[in-house]
Amino acid sequence: MRVVGLLKVGVNREQAHADFARVLADLGRAYPNTDAGRTVSIVPLHAQVSGKADGPLKTLILAVLALLAIACVNVAGLLLARGVKREREIALRAAVGAGRMRLVRQMVTESLVLSVAGLAGGMVVSWLLLAAMRTFLVDALARGTDVRMNWTVLVVALAFSAVTSVVASLAPAVRLSGTDPNRALRAGGGAGTGPGQHRLRSLFVVTQVALSLVLLVASGLLLKNLQGLLKTNLGFDAKAILTTAIDLSPGRYEGKDPLLTFYRPLLERVSHLPGVQSAGVIDVLPVQNWGSNGDVHISGQPPYPPNQEMLAEQRVVSAGYFDAMGIRLLRGRMLSQALDTPDRPASAVVVNEAFRRKFFSGGGDPVGAHMDDNDKAELKTGIVGMVSDVRRICSSSRWRRWTG
Repeated sequence: MRVVGLLKVGVNREQAHADFARVLADLGRAYPNTDAGRTVSIVPLHAQVSGKADGPLKTLILAVLALLAIACVNVAGLLLARGVKREREIALRAAVGAGRMRLVRQMVTESLVLSVAGLAGGMVVSWLLLAAMRTFLVDALARGTDVRMNWTVLVVALAFSAVTSVVASLAPAVRLSGTDPNRALRAGGGAGTGPGQHRLRSLFVVTQVALSLVLLVASGLLLKNLQGLLKTNLGFDAKAILTTAIDLSPGRYEGKDPLLTFYRPLLERVSHLPGVQSAGVIDVLPVQNWGSNGDVHISGQPPYPPNQEMLAEQRVVSAGYFDAMGIRLLRGRMLSQALDTPDRPASAVVVNEAFRRKFFSGGGDPVGAHMDDNDKAELKTGIVGMVSDVRRICSSSRWRRWTG
């Protein structure tokens, strides 16, 4: 059971957890057969919505910082090359009385002007990317519509831009401001070719190559993980499957049977469309979300220990769903519109391999077995078939025919 609550002012998560644990302990003592051993876990709402994103975000932040360091090295190298061409100008300024700090401040100020221009361009690109995210990825991102630029982000970006510019320009500025004016003026066009400049440029190149290798390795690992995800066996071939969500208006179908008046005619028309091999309906797609679940006990098996739950996911499907998804039948038969009619006294379900492993761990065939979901034997739900597993359906699963 998931509950959303608002903590009172002055109450922290630990206090709320202790309060919940005390209430559950009291319930366990009052109702030992059903509520003993219950536990609670309290997590922030943003963590529940966004999931476990700390690890990937930290990796992404480190990659961004490495990319930022490479940009700093590139800018520093460009400023050094630009400064080498201006070495005679700097020497003349020093010869007429400009101090070293004055020269450093001048070059750092020029870099800050460049950073402001880069910040303006980055803001425009960021605004365009965020607009694209809200347009194309709103369904894939939790609270994607809330992601937007604000003044705090702009101030932080301005601070990072200024610090980056100072860091990138400081080494070339200090190096060039310390050049001997007499040597630079005598060197003429050969200025900037000394061993000091060569060592500094070599240092920039080595740093850039090292950081690029780090990014290359990280990118390779991410691509390998992505390749593994793309090759994950979902239990069906999603390449040729098209899905859509349908929400019927309760007012228009009041007093009517949606199965007879809408879903069956819809499936009939869709099945005869050119290029369609099969069509079906399911209440919740298996990979998209969790379905409902409930306790399951197989007739003839020993009772479970007290307070032990044996849950199985449940989906409601129409005839044709398994064929449309390409889910393989392993034993028994599929659900049939002709055999599993709504007027039958007992329901029929199809289970997956995980269901067999969980509820028939000691061996036995699930096909033909019945569930203890009714006191009368003729009304107990019967298992008529077993199909292959589908990814992201919670361990054991059962499918019940769509009955309207």
